[in-house]
Order: sequence, then structure tokens, then C-alpha cells
Amino acid sequence: MSTQIFTEAWLAGPKATQFYTRTYTPANNSPPKAVVVFIHGFAEHIGRYTHFHPLLTSRGIAVFTYDQRGFGLTGQDTTGKKSKTSAYGKTSWKDQMLDIDWALGHAKKSFEGVPIFLMGHSMGGGEVLGFCTQGEKGPYKSTLGSISGVISTSPLIMTTTPAPKFQMWIGAKLSALLPATLIPVGVKAEQLSHDPEVNNAYLKDPLVKQSGSLKGVSDMLTHGEKVLQNDYINWPKSLPVLILHGTEDKVTSHKASETLQAKLPAESKKLSLYEGGFHELQNEPNGVKEKLADEIVAFIEEHLSKPSSAASAVPTETVQSPETPVEPIPPTEASVQPTGRGYGLTAQDTTERKSKASTYGKTSWKDQMLDIAWTLGHAKKYFEGMPIFLMGYSMGGGEVLGFCTQGMKGPSPLYSLSGIISTNTPEIPDMDCRHT
Repeated sequence: MSTQIFTEAWLAGPKATQFYTRTYTPANNSPPKAVVVFIHGFAEHIGRYTHFHPLLTSRGIAVFTYDQRGFGLTGQDTTGKKSKTSAYGKTSWKDQMLDIDWALGHAKKSFEGVPIFLMGHSMGGGEVLGFCTQGEKGPYKSTLGSISGVISTSPLIMTTTPAPKFQMWIGAKLSALLPATLIPVGVKAEQLSHDPEVNNAYLKDPLVKQSGSLKGVSDMLTHGEKVLQNDYINWPKSLPVLILHGTEDKVTSHKASETLQAKLPAESKKLSLYEGGFHELQNEPNGVKEKLADEIVAFIEEHLSKPSSAASAVPTETVQSPETPVEPIPPTEASVQPTGRGYGLTAQDTTERKSKASTYGKTSWKDQMLDIAWTLGHAKKYFEGMPIFLMGYSMGGGEVLGFCTQGMKGPSPLYSLSGIISTNTPEIPDMDCRHT
């Protein structure tokens, strides 16, 4: 096999976090038939897949992957490239879902028109399954329409030897109080694979630690079980899934994978068990890793028909909104543009999306001030930590000026605005500018 070259980059992701990333592309700049967004496992990093990802690119499949929040170089870089707020183990399920959504958006933009497959291993395998079972009210529901299939290897749905329920309950309570506190979480190297060289390298790897944060570990264990017990029902029926697991995995339970596969309502689903396989199938010798790659490639090629194979699972009324980020790098300023109350689709939509009480022109100054306050609150939440500017045109220009002259006793907070822009503003003779 010819040597495949990857490109590495530090990319700005959610919550102003810098992520160490790698992109593998087919040799000779050949256009990829598909792209895999890969999510690694607990306490490891993407550098441990340098030998495996080329097995996919050699078959015409690109790979975009990143060191997860709190792990690898994203959490431990010492050259000044990681975010100041990043630290080893500092993560949560909520943040991991946000990061996956960002990575999918990056892949969609970087490989425009190419089918996207979501793949994860171990903890990452549990995460990709969880991402796809978020349900009708999930914040990233529309992103599922861009995924052509899901691949999960040795997913952490349950550990092979589950922790006592009481211990997990105590851990959940402590994680709320001391989320970033590190606790020992040992993984025996000899249980990873049948290749002693790989196992020894794992023990000597400076980016691998035998610990995790209270919040990260608690979320990892509880949400995996949640997928198995409840959330599986939310899996989009038209989203294909492939689960691969070794029968001698002493880290994550292959029996839990069997149970989940049977429960998932997916029309196309497959469970592939590797008899005698340990936890890291991608590191197993004697042709196992090659067989694993073959199965993954075959699954991808089977579902290449359309980049959006799960689209029918997303309701047609779903529209892209600021709650579902698709750009890989956050903008430098917040930009949210709602249609004003009483105008545009907010008042005149004919597809039953508007409120029944909304009609053309039905508005008031009081309601307009309330709507501006809501919009600013939305922008502050979505573009956390970014400067916010308020801008209006014509009547809207007058509204933004009026909003900012409400005075100290005004009902609407100004949300630490960085500036106001008003264009073509109509004359407002009675405006009190003393509070500007």
C-alpha cells in the first residue's frame, strides 16, 4: 500500500475551542467517493489511527478527524496552540454533541456534494450513536439529513463489567459539583488488542492518561445506557448503521451492541461480531484490521446513492436555524436576522408555520422592543463570548435607537452591546436621547 499523506490543522470550533485536526484524502488528488468524520475513543487521540485511516483513503474515501475536547493535543498541547480553557479530560456529553455537529458541518463544507459518513470508536462509538438518537426536539436534528450512514466500532454503550448503580449515582452527583476533577479510569493495555507492540506503545504514549474528569466519565457511562434503554427509539428509520464488535472485548460490552442493534428501528442495520476480537479491532493482527476496513468500505459503497440518505427522516418543516451550526469556524460577530412581528413570513407564511395569532401589520412598539430583547438574548446564547452589534434599517433603525434609549429602568437589558448601527432612519421627533 502506498503511503497516504494527511494534512493537519488547528481549527476554531464550538465554544471558542481550538481543535487539532487531520484530513486524509485519496492519493494523487483523486476526488473522494465519500468522506468519513471519525470520532476517537476515551483517553486517546487521532495519532493512534495513522496506520488505519490510510486503509480507507486507499479505497477512495477521505477522512476528517479531530482530537476530542479534553483529549490529545486539543486538551494537552504544550506549544501554545490549544485554547487556554482546554484541559485534559475537561468535556461533557453536551459539548461532545456540539463538537460532532461542528465536525459534520466542516466536512460538508470542505467536501461539498460528497456523501458523509459518521464513524466512532469506543467512547466515540457511543457518541455517534447518541448523536443520531437525539429525537424530534434534538438541537442538531437537521444535521442528520447530511449523513449517509453511521459506523460504530466497539461502542461504549455499556462496559463489559458495569459499575454498580449506586457508584454511578454518586459519580453523577459529584460531577455536578466538581466536573473537571480527574479520577482514575484504568484501561489494561493487554486488553486492547492481540498485538503486544500496539499495547506497549499505548502505555508509553505521552498523550494517553489513565484518568478522566468526573463529568466526562459520568456522562460517557450514563448516556451510553440511555441510548440502549430509551433513546434508541429516536433513530431515523432511513439512516443506515453498521456496528462492529469483538466477542472477547473486555472493555465495552458486545452483548450491549447486540441488544441495541436488535432494538434500532433502522431499515438498514448490520451487526458484525469478530469472534475472539479484543477492544481495538483496528489494531488486531492477522488480517483483522484489514477485514475491518473492508467491511467499512463495503458498507459505505452500499450507501453511496445520495449524500442525504437520512433526509426523509427529518421533517420537511425543519429549516436551518442559528441553533444548528453548519460553519466550521464561528463568525467574528453575531448576526441574527429575524423577520419582524407582523411582517414577512412571520405574519404571512402560508405553510402553517406562523403563529395563528400573527397577521400582516399586527405589531406595536412594546412588542417590537420585546422582540429585539429576545433576539439579542438568542444571539448572546448562540455566539457566546462574541461582540454583539444591533443594526436596523428604516423603521428597524428607529426601533434599535429606541431600544437603546429606554433608560436604567427599562424592561429590556442591553446585553452588553458593542455598538449600534442605524440606516435610513425615519424622523422620530419625540425620542428622548438622554439615556443613549
